[in-house]
Amino acid sequence: MYNIKHIGNFETMPEPAVAIYETNIEKMQSLYDANWDINEKIHLGEYTDITPLELAVVTNNFTVFKWLLENKVSLDVGRFTIIEKAAQYSDGKITDLLLKNNALDFLPLKKYSEILIRIHYGKNYENIALFEQYGVTVKQYGGAALRSSASDGNIEETKMWVEMGADVNYHQPDTVFPYSPTPLIEAVRHDHTELAEYLIKCGADITITDKYGDRPYSLAATNKNTNLMQLLKSLEPIEWHNEQEKLKRLKSYKMPADMLTYLKTSPGKIHFSGKDCYSKYITFYNFIDLLEMKWKRKKLISLIEEVDGYELYIVWSPAEKAICYIDPEHQIFAKICSWKEFIKHPEKHINNIIDGVYDDM
Repeated sequence: MYNIKHIGNFETMPEPAVAIYETNIEKMQSLYDANWDINEKIHLGEYTDITPLELAVVTNNFTVFKWLLENKVSLDVGRFTIIEKAAQYSDGKITDLLLKNNALDFLPLKKYSEILIRIHYGKNYENIALFEQYGVTVKQYGGAALRSSASDGNIEETKMWVEMGADVNYHQPDTVFPYSPTPLIEAVRHDHTELAEYLIKCGADITITDKYGDRPYSLAATNKNTNLMQLLKSLEPIEWHNEQEKLKRLKSYKMPADMLTYLKTSPGKIHFSGKDCYSKYITFYNFIDLLEMKWKRKKLISLIEEVDGYELYIVWSPAEKAICYIDPEHQIFAKICSWKEFIKHPEKHINNIIDGVYDDM
């Protein structure tokens, strides 16, 4: 059995892979002399094809790596570049040699932040200083790594990124965080209180909202974290917690008068009793905490804080003059019905949403 760290376990492997695994340079040279193509991917399993260079870098095998480099191996291994792999898996010796051999040229400038994210994933902090020498600085590109460490609740790593100059208000979307949150939003979302307080002390902007309208205070309220709620409320603009000011902000959304009257009572949780209902309850936002959000240029008001068991947004759309829903995972936006109809039969409509009844209407 061959146990290759970060890659998998294999009962058998092709000769070149075995030679690399065993750091058998003599065997590698023999295979090379017999026309082994050191740039060709090695098939290890049904879902695993890897170049010799990738194998050496991911397993941090400097001896094999150096031999490959001496034999003019190509540094172009595809979209997931060799320098990203080195940032995550290799020590400074391999990373330094790759940088000196211009491996960074295969990574577009716009993806430089991926280097620091990979360092975050691998906890491979010794590589930071090497990349700084080549222009991949924490100050310019470290915001995404800071956000990831804040989301994970790693306060020591978060402090490291902040102290090295990463942007505490970074909120660009990526594949992991498509909804554009800040590090503070992620810290509060996952109830990392100490970390959130630290970011606030470091000047994190508490007023920035993510794509779905959430801000640190609204997430602290969702988590019922009263200490954070009090702290954030004391720092937010006073008008954000004033009912009359809230009504002014909502005026442009043309919400029905009976809806506003209902929401101002802060109805809280509505329990469903039906045996065939997928969700047991929905929870409305407090009136003052109703979220203004955007979905593909549509201005919306998010009404429901939680749909039990499902990640759904129940919203008021002034354009449709109706209650609609958003399924962010499947990128669905669909009209449901009028406010009167929804609040008369909320259980039925939640079931219909989950069954996809409204998706093609």
